[in-house]
Amino acid sequence: MLAGVLVWTLLPDGTHSGRGDTADAPEASSSRTKGPTSAPPRPSRSATAPRTDTKADLLTPAGIRTAVEAIKAATGADRAGDLAVYEDHVSAEVMVKGSDTKYDSYTYRPDRGVEKDITSGSLIGGERPFSLGAFDWDVVPGLLKRAQKDLNVSRPTMRYVLVRPADDTFGTPLGLAVYRVDDHVTGYLTADLKGKVTRLFPAED
Repeated sequence: MLAGVLVWTLLPDGTHSGRGDTADAPEASSSRTKGPTSAPPRPSRSATAPRTDTKADLLTPAGIRTAVEAIKAATGADRAGDLAVYEDHVSAEVMVKGSDTKYDSYTYRPDRGVEKDITSGSLIGGERPFSLGAFDWDVVPGLLKRAQKDLNVSRPTMRYVLVRPADDTFGTPLGLAVYRVDDHVTGYLTADLKGKVTRLFPAED
């Protein structure tokens, strides 16, 4: 009887110890899974590369001509007071027919065509409207290269080309301006209609 009592008394402790080991196992497993993760798997050689949408770059002679022709066709007008060419859109202040000062604003995007903006207004000071056909857009690539070289903005977040309207007040002729902008600074240059750079304004460090 004494031997039986001793065996019965020891078994619960042994069984409890066994349950404790079992209960501790998930924690040990969990602690192992919290270690450094392995490197991500390499993509399969047979996997198809994801398609990326290619956006048209309008800062090219062909891109600008396409945008300008679309604006002329949509508005029925050839004169503007301002034209701004960005990589993904072109904005223009198109003169109201019969006026040398009043304009309506339009924006061209390759995927949406020409849309009229809510902004309208009038030219200020001595600014004069210009013909959208007055420019040889083939000079733009050379100006963009010059801007990249000399404007001291190595990694721009924005690049754009502006038409600089003639201004009788300041005696400035019709021309172009090229800008390079990052999060901190802006650099730009001006040029005549033949693409000759007239002034440089590099960004300051």
